Amino acid sequence: MNWPFLSFALLVATIADGSDGRASYSFRLQEVRPGCSDDGVGYPVTIVVRVALTNRSGRPLIVSREFSTAPYYRLAASAEKGVRGEYEANGGDLEVQAAKVPEPEFGPAPDEDRFVVVPPGGSYETDARTGFLAGNRRALNELAPGKTPGFMLPGHHVIQSTIRTWPYVFVKRRSVDRLMRRWRRIGDLVADSVPTPYLSFELSDVMTRCDAR
Repeated sequence: MNWPFLSFALLVATIADGSDGRASYSFRLQEVRPGCSDDGVGYPVTIVVRVALTNRSGRPLIVSREFSTAPYYRLAASAEKGVRGEYEANGGDLEVQAAKVPEPEFGPAPDEDRFVVVPPGGSYETDARTGFLAGNRRALNELAPGKTPGFMLPGHHVIQSTIRTWPYVFVKRRSVDRLMRRWRRIGDLVADSVPTPYLSFELSDVMTRCDAR
């Protein structure tokens, strides 16, 4: 089945706020990026979330320039259903950590390539990405009528992700604590995981074949 479908998704921008005491966060669903399909049935979708951190404390905050997202997330048909725990089937992956992963090296002060020092009242913005597998409704119905395991179908959805302000997930907690003490003369290191609210988007029932590009 070779369908010259064009892949796109209609973005519904949503802004929501959260706070951990030292910093407040705002989240905006910035972009939905559908990929191409190898088999004419499923295709990857990348969600780009714009995260803005504002320093609400009286001390400088040391913030990683790069945020990451946990590989697990929640998808629902609406924010109300998400709050009630009525999630859609595709809920992300379990996180598997290798037994031995070399830890990155950090110096006596945060280096400018990897960290930014946000003064009291200042802000920093960056993007974080997550993704899932979507499916073309027509192709799925032809392949297995009434069954769509593992695929997000077209329509309105909301997604909740966990944003990691500390992307170095393989660094042991005791190493992070030592780094916090080492850098305290400069500022407070932010190493938190912050859940987003439910961010809404529309997914269209069109796609493009990879071999048609």
